[in-house]
Amino acid sequence: MKQLISGIVLAAAVALPAVAADMPVSVPAAFIDAAPAYRWTGLYAGISGGHGWGTMRQGWTTSYYSGLGVYDGDVGESQRANGWLIGGTIGYNHQINRMVLGLEADFSLTGMKSNASAFETDVWQPGDRVDQRWSSGISWLSTIRGRLGFTVDRFLVYATGGLAIAKGTDRTEANYNDGAGRTANAVGRDSKTHVGWALGAGVEAAITPQITAKLEYLHVDLGAQTYRSDLRAILIYANARMSADIVRAGVNYRF
Repeated sequence: MKQLISGIVLAAAVALPAVAADMPVSVPAAFIDAAPAYRWTGLYAGISGGHGWGTMRQGWTTSYYSGLGVYDGDVGESQRANGWLIGGTIGYNHQINRMVLGLEADFSLTGMKSNASAFETDVWQPGDRVDQRWSSGISWLSTIRGRLGFTVDRFLVYATGGLAIAKGTDRTEANYNDGAGRTANAVGRDSKTHVGWALGAGVEAAITPQITAKLEYLHVDLGAQTYRSDLRAILIYANARMSADIVRAGVNYRF
């Protein structure tokens, strides 16, 4: 009997580990890493459009009038330049857990313009007057920016910043009256490339595995340039600084 009992115990000791190995193991949910709801890694391209609120500030101005010499003045005028934007985007994202790193470039045509007028008296000689009207704007805007974001389910919330490049335009019309019957009228145009910076934030949502939609805000500072208006008898150099606040929406396709 003792030998029989010992044999049963020994058989059980050998069989139990094998049975335990075949049994399913339940692991607490807290120790299981949930798979991300959406993977943002990859190349994408899309379209975007929105509205911009810009500021065109005309600062120091130097004017030359034929036969009368030079006039320097600090205009210090600021005009609001509002208008639409529409363009395209291309970029790449790389996701690390919930963090997403990206690089994005975009190009937009814009209708942002401002109009203003001013006059000066006793400019080159007592009794004379210069009436000036000008229109400034941004004809196109491009940015190259880095993006840093974090995912929340199928949403990506991100900050963005980088380089901004734009083409600024200026149209100036001047009417001069010397107070003694001598007058001059002319129109001049000039354009310059502005280089500055862009900083903003946005949110992007995954609509399908390939399509995302975004809403974005950017502040763009384009620095200052000197515009030259050749008005025949009057030659004007004006220093102009441009900046803009932009809100736009876009749709991207992931490849």
